[in-house]
Amino acid sequence: MDLLKLLEVLVEFNTVNDPDNAKMPDPGVVDFVEGVLNGLGVKTKVLVSHGYRSVVGVVGSGEPPRVLLLAHLDVVPFIRSEWKYDPLKLTVEGDLAYGRGALDDKGNVAAVLRALEDLVSIGRGTVIAAFTTDEEIGGENGAKTVRDYLLGNGLRPNYVINADGNSMVIINRRRAIFNARVRSRVEKAVVNGRRETIRFQLDYKVTPPYHAAYFVHGVDTHPVIALSQYVWLNNAYVISLRG
Repeated sequence: MDLLKLLEVLVEFNTVNDPDNAKMPDPGVVDFVEGVLNGLGVKTKVLVSHGYRSVVGVVGSGEPPRVLLLAHLDVVPFIRSEWKYDPLKLTVEGDLAYGRGALDDKGNVAAVLRALEDLVSIGRGTVIAAFTTDEEIGGENGAKTVRDYLLGNGLRPNYVINADGNSMVIINRRRAIFNARVRSRVEKAVVNGRRETIRFQLDYKVTPPYHAAYFVHGVDTHPVIALSQYVWLNNAYVISLRG
């Protein structure tokens, strides 16, 4: 399987995910990926949730250990005038390949598909590959749908490799999909001062702020981080937090 040729085809699918402007990923990209999987002899299942399609492929008998390889096919919007090359056509210059999604995340989709070529003959355990189309807006109709399908079919993975982004840097600040509840010891205090509402906006050095999952130091910021600095510098108390 030619990795670069695979990436070239994936980039040509317009999979921009922009619900505010009624743009959904081209569903044909899932058909293409399913075709590649079937060509490798991988059993597949296409899942649909609110118009968003995902494809799951299973290699092996379903017995543990089960490893899930997860990647996404959708991309964030682009402004054509900001691109030197056609964003929907893979352009190779030297040892770099340019195209919308080449880095996040179609390059990883191509890598997972190429890896499966060597994994289809595994003698034990199970490899599950899942490709979604709504990661860029939270995963409610993609990763969650895949999770529910796997749990409902006795395919709960022991390990998950989330192939997303560049250099496989661990992202420990994600958005929208994970909920957390924090409990702390209660301390009572009597304070004198004034009560006011402070609003913190995202502050990016590039416009528009398409993606900041990695929180690059000196480039990206976050309203909660800004709030923590404000509280510390002003010796302030937080009554409530929302947003």
